[in-house]
Amino acid sequence: MMILMLRAVVFLGLVLPLAAQYVSSGGYTFDVDVRNAQFRPVYQARAAVWVSGATARVEVKADGYRDGRQTVFLRTNQKHYRVSVRLDDPVVFYNVANRKGERVSARVDDGQFMSSGADWYRVEVQLMEEGYTQFGWADVRVRVNGISAFGERVQVLGSGLNRRVIAEVRRRDLRSFSNRIEISFPKDASLESSRRELVRELQFGLLHEEEDFDTAKAREKLNTLGVELNRQ
Repeated sequence: MMILMLRAVVFLGLVLPLAAQYVSSGGYTFDVDVRNAQFRPVYQARAAVWVSGATARVEVKADGYRDGRQTVFLRTNQKHYRVSVRLDDPVVFYNVANRKGERVSARVDDGQFMSSGADWYRVEVQLMEEGYTQFGWADVRVRVNGISAFGERVQVLGSGLNRRVIAEVRRRDLRSFSNRIEISFPKDASLESSRRELVRELQFGLLHEEEDFDTAKAREKLNTLGVELNRQ
């Protein structure tokens, strides 16, 4: 058995390009093409192959995807095989709430065709409840499996009941099987107090510089929130 990161492989002193994704076992070589359900290549996948008699089993893992596998039937006169493996999205449950933890009526679309790439997981929330017309992207909190998302991308579009929140999280923050993503934002009535509380939290995080704290995103949010608070 041989396990190989599919980013690149050194062969005969040369670094092969991303298109050459090889794993070998038992004298057989397998060119593995890994794609997600949207047919995008997943470059950060890890492949392993087991050869037993006249069959080989190729298994592929990647952060934020379910494991994929493919069985190859071997021929005595063929030593090289091209294998395609598809990785499906994991199960994800969603919770859309305000800062008090109260559930907000919303429609969630988790189709991945519009995501930034195979390393990102996209969620679009269409608000269906009044009272949430003033918050901006910096007011939105995204948590993945109970932990604040690292390097998340957030957009807030539209107005009134046509407001949409688009959030993307890194696949590496997702488990391969079951996950929970929480998206929260403040009501209009508590927007200013919520922003001041968030500013204090971000400043505290920057002061202590914990290992899993996203300092770049915190500074970006602080700059945006500072401008918004000065306008109020």
